[in-house]
Amino acid sequence: MMIIKKIKENKGFVLLFAMMISAIILAVALGGMNIAENEVAFSISGKDTNDAFFAADTGAECAMYFDRPTVNEAFGTLATPQTATSLVCAGNTVTIAAGPPTEKWTFNLNDIGNGGGSCAMITVDKTNSLNTTPPTIEISSIGVNESNCGSLSGNYFERELDVTYQQ
Repeated sequence: MMIIKKIKENKGFVLLFAMMISAIILAVALGGMNIAENEVAFSISGKDTNDAFFAADTGAECAMYFDRPTVNEAFGTLATPQTATSLVCAGNTVTIAAGPPTEKWTFNLNDIGNGGGSCAMITVDKTNSLNTTPPTIEISSIGVNESNCGSLSGNYFERELDVTYQQ
C-alpha cells in the first residue's frame, strides 16, 4: 500500500523532468543551427570575394599583356600613337576608343571567371609615362562578383588590384 501511495505523490515529476530535458535539447539544437547558418553565409562570401579577386587579376593581366611592345603596345601615349582599336581578352572583344592620343584608357571585361559570373573594370594610366625615365604605367583593375560591370546591384563584392611598372 505504501508503494502505491508514493507513486501517486510523484506523478507530475516525470512530466516536468521530460519537459526540462526537451527544452535543453531544443536550445542546443537551435544554437547549432544558428552557428551552421553563419558558417554557410561566411563560406558563400568567401567564394564571392575569390571570384572578385580573380576577375581583378584577369583584368590586370589582360591590360599588361596588350601593353607589351611585342604585342604592338595597344595603348599608345602622346609620344607613340595608339595602335589598336579593339582587344580580345578572356573571350571578350573590348573596344578601345580611337581618336586623338590620350594617356588614360578605361574598359570593362564582362562575363568572365567562374561560369561567367564576374567582371572587371580596368584603367590603364600613362599620364606619368612622359615624366619618368623609364616610363611608368599604372593599371587599376577592379573585380566584381557580378557578370556585368555596367549594371551592378546593391550587394556585391569588389576587389581591386593596382599594378605599377616601368616599360
